[in-house]
Amino acid sequence: METGIKALDKLLTAQGIKLSPGSNGFQSVTELRPADPKVVDLKLPYCMYQKVMMLPLGSRLKYHHFYLQHRQCRLASYLVDNNGNIVEQVFYQRDTRSVSACKKLATLIQKRYRMQEREAA
Repeated sequence: METGIKALDKLLTAQGIKLSPGSNGFQSVTELRPADPKVVDLKLPYCMYQKVMMLPLGSRLKYHHFYLQHRQCRLASYLVDNNGNIVEQVFYQRDTRSVSACKKLATLIQKRYRMQEREAA
C-alpha cells in the first residue's frame, strides 16, 4: 500500500499489521480493560484514557501504537474494538503527508480485522 512515506511502506510490507498483543520496534498492540492497572502505565492520551475507563465491565479494546524508528518519533495510536472499528485515534505528526499516511494506516487496520473475521467464520 502506498502511504506516502516510503519507510512506513517498507515496514508495513515487512511486518504487516499485528492483531495479537505484543510489540516490535514499529508497532505495539495491547489489550485494555477498564480496571486494568497497565492503563495508567501506558500514558495514554487523555481522550483514549477516558474511552477505556468508560467501558462496561467485561468489555475490552485493543490499543495499537505505531512508532517510526528512522525518525525516532511516534506516528499514531488507535483504540480498536472487537469488531475492528476504530473508537479513538491520535496522530502525533501534524504534517500533511503524515496525517494522510495515518488515515491510510487506519483503513489498513480495519481491513485486517475484517479479514480475520472472515477467516474465523
